[in-house]
Amino acid sequence: LVAEKNRNKTPKIAQVVKSSYENMIKILTEQIAQITSQIKELIASDKVFLARLNVLKTVPGIGDITAQNLLALMPELGSLIRRQVASLADLAPRANDSGKFQGYRHTAHGRDLIKPILFLAAMAARNSNSCLKAFYENLIAKGKKKMVALTALMRKIIVIANARLKSLIVP
Repeated sequence: LVAEKNRNKTPKIAQVVKSSYENMIKILTEQIAQITSQIKELIASDKVFLARLNVLKTVPGIGDITAQNLLALMPELGSLIRRQVASLADLAPRANDSGKFQGYRHTAHGRDLIKPILFLAAMAARNSNSCLKAFYENLIAKGKKKMVALTALMRKIIVIANARLKSLIVP
């Protein structure tokens, strides 16, 4: 949808092409609305999923779409220990050491689709007025790079979400 909108804004575009882009934008918007309503119906029909979704939305930085994506991409969320959750979310640092050489730690061995979702949640939590904002600012004050602090915040968010889902008792 965004690509089509950007194509529609290009200068010196033929009217036929412009109308084609506008039709495509209209079709994509309708399809997105239809899929979104189907997702909402499915969520409303499943009480357990709805309860888990509402618990996830209590974590600062996690909204409707983030909670839906996390539950879809990590169905085991709430049944793992924090290290496993961080590893699955691609947020567990791996050493790059060999002999006396000590390299940088990297986080790249988990599910690829979860990390971008948590990145947006961390950005929202960083800008909110919550304990997570204080956590982020404390890391920056200690001299951590902004991206390192954001990664730590992402890890903190997924660990908190996992702990809250662990304590959830669904009737």
